[in-house]
Formats: sequence, C-alpha cells, structure tokens
Amino acid sequence: MRMDSVDVLCCPACKGNLQLTAENRNEVEIADGTLDCSECKRQFDIDEGLPNLIFPDTLEESDLQNKIYHDQHPDYSSRRWALRLGIWIALWDTRARRHLIDKLELKKNASLLETGVGTGANLFIIANLIGKYHRLDGIDISLETLKVARRKMKAAGIHVELACGNAAWLPYRDERYDGVLHVGALNQIGDKKRAIEEMVRVSKPGAKVIMCDEGLAPGKENTWHGRWILRRDPVLFANKPPVEFLPGGIRDLRVYWVWQKTFWVIEFRKQEP
Repeated sequence: MRMDSVDVLCCPACKGNLQLTAENRNEVEIADGTLDCSECKRQFDIDEGLPNLIFPDTLEESDLQNKIYHDQHPDYSSRRWALRLGIWIALWDTRARRHLIDKLELKKNASLLETGVGTGANLFIIANLIGKYHRLDGIDISLETLKVARRKMKAAGIHVELACGNAAWLPYRDERYDGVLHVGALNQIGDKKRAIEEMVRVSKPGAKVIMCDEGLAPGKENTWHGRWILRRDPVLFANKPPVEFLPGGIRDLRVYWVWQKTFWVIEFRKQEP
C-alpha cells in the first residue's frame, strides 16, 4: 500500500478519515500497520501491503460464501469456465474486455476504481489506456485473490492500489474517480442496491459507471445455446439486470447484452450538478 492511498481511502462504516500507523514502511510503501478511523474508532489492519477494510464484520451469507470460495480458489479462470459453457468470445478474452472498457471513455492519467477486481484481468487493459500517471484502485472481498492479482501486476510492471473490502461498503472518498467498473459477481452481492449506490457515490460528476454480469438476454433462453447454459448453470444465468436498484442522479442509461448475449451490461453517467 502506498502512502498516498491514505488520501483516497476512508472508513467503510462511517466514511470518516483514516489515520495511518505504520509498523513496517519505507518512504513510499507501507507493508504492515493499521488504519484507524478518527470518528467511529474502528481499526483496520494492513498486512503485507494489503489493507483489510471489510465491513461489516458479519457479512451477508452470499458475500461470505463468495469470499470463502475465492479464498479457497484464488487463481480461478473465468475464461476456462466460459468456454465450457460455449461462450466462445472467451477465446478472444482481451479483445472482449477491451470493448467493454473502451465504453468508460477514459482519458490519459484518469483515475479508475474496479470493484470485484478478482485476479486483475481488466487491470492490464485499463493501465495501458490511462497511461503512466494514473490512479488505479481495485477492491475485492477475497484477500487471497488479491494476492494473485498483486503478483500479476508486479510481474507486468503495473502499479495498482489493491484493498480488501465489501462492494456494498466501499472504503473510498466521495466523487474520487473518473470511472468505475464492475465485471462479475454483482449477482452474488447481498445488498446490490447499496453496492450500486456506492459506485455512484465515489464517481465524479460526469463519470461513467459500467456494470456487467451473467444473465441471458430476453429470448436467449429459447435458443439451443441458452438452454445448454441454463442446464449447466441455472442460477447465475437466470439473473436479470438489477435496474430496479439504480439511484437517482444518473443520466445516459443504457442496458444491453454482450458476449453472445450471455452477459448483461448497465452503463450510465453520474449527473453533474
């Protein structure tokens, strides 16, 4: 964790300022220590450079199960899983992800937050788009998965600030990012409404927010491919875009399906004052 992250982070519970106590650090990086909320007095550990900002202490059941699974399978491959379901676009995984990320309309040196960052497949593309002097943050509920992402980013020479946390209680300050991206696992979040509201809260006015997750387009379930997918995974791909949870204060809303009409996308901008 870099020293300047203290200026970006806040308490996930009360959104208060966090005060750093570093036990192991150099001039730039903090390896171990704590982040203490000046308002609600909660304390969050930094371990091996990764701040653990999960809140609340007792997670909703779906969030807990998601965390347990990915802690046990930290280096999972969504590409292999997609190919088993006949989603052939996974053969061109980088191109498919780039097509989605381009819709964020990011400029050089932009700031971006990816929630549900996983093993970091999108981070390579984003870092190349926004250039050397960017601010790139990623958060995930699984600490073990974040360790995999960090290892990959270091090997590629990409700087990203990673934190462990709950998408429904983001530990970031208001109106901080030029774009927010969430791909996968939104269907499994316990409090989807709050998670979407949090993405909007941390976005700057005019910033784009893009969310994408499993769910067949209307009519796809009647095709041979749709029937095949639902036999293999009847829960995730029966999900619909959670448009009922979208807050006020947004504009340019679009809802559509990608990747052989097997994933829904919600795209919008945060309104300017």
